[in-house]
Amino acid sequence: MSSPTPTNNLAEARRSYLALVTSSNPEERRLGEAQLQRLERATAPKTETWPSQAPGVDLAALIKETVPLKDKGSGKFVGPCPWHSSRSGECLVVWADEGRWWCSSCKRGGDAVAWVALLEGISFGEARKRLGLPNFERQLGERSWSTRIRAAATAPGGRDDE
Repeated sequence: MSSPTPTNNLAEARRSYLALVTSSNPEERRLGEAQLQRLERATAPKTETWPSQAPGVDLAALIKETVPLKDKGSGKFVGPCPWHSSRSGECLVVWADEGRWWCSSCKRGGDAVAWVALLEGISFGEARKRLGLPNFERQLGERSWSTRIRAAATAPGGRDDE
């Protein structure tokens, strides 16, 4: 007897979650949609760089305008988080070469756009404008995951053929 391959297990999981999405129970539908989204994120190809890295923006310099950062070498900086107090003052970690930041205490993080948006309380689109970056426009025909899941659940063959 042969052992199941990961591909077969993924296909089986996808089929079972699609069955939940078509359930008459709203709780099962929500569970099915959530599990399908997790499965898609887990099986998506990984990118080499931070996906929303703002080109031409020096993240460490941007953050240093607000909080003092200590250089830990290899493009890593640490400092206090502006949204809360901490004893160590080193819960905010900035990976300047990757263009991302993360606070281990309040669990906030992101890129330069997220930093400006959260710090100033503005939308991500407005933050992109302030950083001199173009806005992202959704391409025609591109659909959100929730739209794809609903289409897959209601399609005759259970597939999203578009």
